[in-house]
Order: sequence, then C-alpha cells, then structure tokens
Amino acid sequence: MTDDKQQRKLSRRELLSLIGTAGGTVLTGWYLSQNQPSRQEPPTEERPTSVEPSNPPQFRGPPDGTESIADHGGTVGVDTPEAAEENVAAIHRASTAADTSTVYLPPGKWYVGKRDEPEFLNPGKAGAELGAAGLGFVGEGPDLTFLVFQKDTLEQGGGNEISYVGGTDHGDVVWRDLTYDGNYQNMAFDSGTRQWGIDIEGDTTANFTLQNFRLLNIQALGLTASGSSDFRLTVDQSTFRNIGIGRVNQADGSALGHALGPTVPAGRRLTVTNSRFELISGNVIDFSRSDGFGSALIQNCFATGIGDTFIKEKGMQEVHLSNVFYQAHTPELESAMNQGAIEQERHGRGFLKQISGPGNGTTYVLENVEARNMLRRAVNLRNGKHWRLRGGRNGPIRIRNVNMNGSDESYVWRESTDPQSYFEFDIGTMITDGVQGLVFDCPSSRGVVDTLYQQHTSGIGSTGRIEIGSQHQRAAPMEPNVPSRNAVGINPLPVSDRRQLRTK
Repeated sequence: MTDDKQQRKLSRRELLSLIGTAGGTVLTGWYLSQNQPSRQEPPTEERPTSVEPSNPPQFRGPPDGTESIADHGGTVGVDTPEAAEENVAAIHRASTAADTSTVYLPPGKWYVGKRDEPEFLNPGKAGAELGAAGLGFVGEGPDLTFLVFQKDTLEQGGGNEISYVGGTDHGDVVWRDLTYDGNYQNMAFDSGTRQWGIDIEGDTTANFTLQNFRLLNIQALGLTASGSSDFRLTVDQSTFRNIGIGRVNQADGSALGHALGPTVPAGRRLTVTNSRFELISGNVIDFSRSDGFGSALIQNCFATGIGDTFIKEKGMQEVHLSNVFYQAHTPELESAMNQGAIEQERHGRGFLKQISGPGNGTTYVLENVEARNMLRRAVNLRNGKHWRLRGGRNGPIRIRNVNMNGSDESYVWRESTDPQSYFEFDIGTMITDGVQGLVFDCPSSRGVVDTLYQQHTSGIGSTGRIEIGSQHQRAAPMEPNVPSRNAVGINPLPVSDRRQLRTK
C-alpha cells in the first residue's frame, strides 16, 4: 500500500464525525405496500411501489469521498447473473477508487452475486476483486436505493454472503440510507445451505456503522461479527425484518436465525438506538456466538414478532435497556412459521435468557421497558449463573402476558434449580400483568424491589431473600415510556447531506 493510500485509509476515521445537519428534498409519490403473509410463504418486507410524482425528487448524487457504482460500469434494474457479477466488479472498482472505500448507489435495484465465489462480496480479500477493505455503501434512502441478492447466482453454485475478511483493518465502515434485500424467499435452499446477510470475520479492526439502513429477507442470520479488541458496532435508525424465518422453517424449528450476532470485546460497547426489529425467528441480539464480555446499550427500540428472545447471552459485562418495547408472539409471526416450528414453540418464547458458557454476573439495567406476549418464561437463568438486575427507577419495568401456552411451570423471573443460580435485584418499580403462573421462582435470589404491582397472576411465588417494599394487587398507575412502531426504524429520507463524507 502506498503512503498516499495509507493516508486515505487513516483519514477515513473522520468519516463518522463529519456527518452534516439533516437535509434533503421532500420526496413524493413513493410509498410502501405491505405484503400479507401466508403460513406457507414467509412474510416479506414492504415493497416500494413507484408512482410518477408530480414534482420529481432531486437526488444529491455521490457524497464527497465516495464513488458511484454507475461511474464504474454498474447496471441498475437488471435481474440476471451476468448483471449481478458486473455490479460486483463495479463495486470493487468504485470502492478501490473512493477515498473512503464507500460506494454510492443511486436510486433503483442493484442486483449482486457471483456464481464462482462462496462470498460474492469479500472486502479486503487479496487478489479477489470482491471489494476494497472497508467497503461501505450510501444511497438516497432505504425506500429508493436497494442492493438485492440475485437469486440465480446461488442456484448456479455461488455463495450468498457478504463477508469482511478477518485480520484486516477496515477502518470506518458505513452502510447508510439504503436497503439490503437478501431475497431468500425467491430461492431454493437445500438442507446444507443457509444465508447470512453480513459477516465480519474474526480479528477484524473496524468502526462499523449501520444508519438509516434496512436489512430484510435473510434466510438465516442478519449481521454476525467475531471482531477483535478494536471492533465497534453501532446501529441507529435501522430496520431488520424477516430474518431467519426461512431457516426455522427449513429445519422444522430445530435451527433459528438472529438479527444481530455480534461479539462485543471487553472494554467495547455495542450501541443500538432508534431501531425496529420485526419477524425474527431467533433473537434480536445473540451474544452467544463467542465470548465477548463487553457492554451493550439498547435504547429507544421496538421489537415485535420475535421467535426466541430479545437477548440471549453467555457472558457480558453490562447490558442497558432503555425505552424498549418488546412483543414476542404475534399472529403474523405464527402465520409465517410452518407446523414443525410451531410445535417447537418458536413463535415467541421469552424475553431474556442466559445459556451455558464461561461468563457470569452480567449486570442488566432496565429503565422504561415493556415486554409482553411470551409463550413461556420471561427471564431465565442457566445452572450456576447469576445476574445483577438494576433499574425501574427512571421508568418502570413492565412484563405482561407470560406463559401464553399455559405450561405447568412458568414464571416471570426464574433461576435454575441449581442453588448457585440467582438474581440480585435492585429494582424501583416492577409491574406484572397476565401471568399464567407465578411471578418469582427465585429461592436463592436476593436484593430489593421497592414497589411491585401485580394482577392476573397465580401468585407471587418463591422470593428467597428478595425484599419487596410495597406490593399492590392492582393495575399500576404508571406505564413505561416506550416508542411506537412508527417512531423508530428507517426514515424514507436520508439522514443527512452526506457530502460531508470527505477526507482530509
């Protein structure tokens, strides 16, 4: 790498700090139509329907520091393997030429894929011409710019994954103002094939940001990241929809797919803000793929139609949930799954779960959180594990409609039968409503709950050494402050005038 190119790469670290103020021309005549799913056909994300606008929108074109795919041989709107491979080549040329390794995608559908590569984009792979290290994308908004996987490339032997090469410094990577559509519902998967959306391999150095970004129609896993001690992931104002439905149906409920599967190294933080998650067969966030022991901030988010849990982990330092709405079971999720998945109760199990692993003693801080409509238990610990539970003082914790399947033993808070498994509570206000079972199964737990409101439950259960300051058998006079569906997720308009993406 030349000194000049090295300087370009280093200067890309300013990319995120140079985002300008919000702007853009109001677009008219573009809207989304909602597909109605059937049990046989998983639901798909709302699709754009173009209508000739009375005042055609004015597009900004490529921001400074980026290169347009159109200027490097890309072809828009052609759904063939040949066009998809030409677009991959154009992305490589544009990302190599761009000071920020960021490719601008004009409005339209840009089909991508490779018939002879396991990963059709493999940024940073030497000699592969599948994207420069640090490859990123910006568009004109997620309702206008689409990167779409071309279905026939898979059937002709190609891979269906975007994979960032590990052991590489990718610098600042930005995916913003576009939709990536995995298009899985139009493909046939054999039993040994699955689709990942974006994979970030191990020992990767990167500051990875998804902003005003939509990921949809991924057969198995949305975004996975092994990362390293110098890896950061930030998700803001983004929407994840229809992730892992194909996988759970393919496996009749024995395998799941997750929206986010990151490793968060010690001393690092995952940040997810202002985002929406819908129709996920597994977990919204799965921290169980490897041992991270970092922290996470999940703030102002909305999740609905989640098959397993909101969070699954086997070792984190601290997880902070603030202004979060979570609904596990929905009729739409159930209608998307086949009978095998439903028999495995993959259509809305629980809320928080720890699995076996080396981690222990995770601190959960919950402020203004509502979790509802769970088929089984809400919060579940594994043998020998313990959690510190904080919050409920700057906004209540409300858990309602637990054990909707009516199993014999179900609880809101459940430690395992191992006496070394326990919760340590330090909670202000907790609200439980509609539990076909007991609130606590916590004989070894301890701590304080200042105020507990409960109604429509089978009783308080086993509280161990938990001190409850005041207990009320009635509805609570307050509710958590959580976002509505339309208050979070993608915005049809770009978030900023991205001409600020220039280097020194």
